[in-house]
Amino acid sequence: MPVVPVLHIDIPGIAAEAVLIETIKRRGRVAGVSDVRFGYSYSGKGRTYRCRVACSREMASFLSEILRQRSVAAGDPTVIVACSAGVAAIKAATEESGE
Repeated sequence: MPVVPVLHIDIPGIAAEAVLIETIKRRGRVAGVSDVRFGYSYSGKGRTYRCRVACSREMASFLSEILRQRSVAAGDPTVIVACSAGVAAIKAATEESGE
């Protein structure tokens, strides 16, 4: 059985809350994402808290698109910056994984 890579991504907690991270797995299934492996946990406190995500490449792509959409729709500059940082973190993790 081949080993399927899992991406580990660290995104701002504000971005995770803005996209309702607890609903991403379900929303991925509804959207037809083929590999919905997804888990998350929060760490840190205050304005710099983070959300650690472990997911498939397909879910990372889905999350990136959701973060982009939220960034465009956000009226709050803090949310825009956090979502943009989340997209950048996903891109870096994807490139680092070498696929």
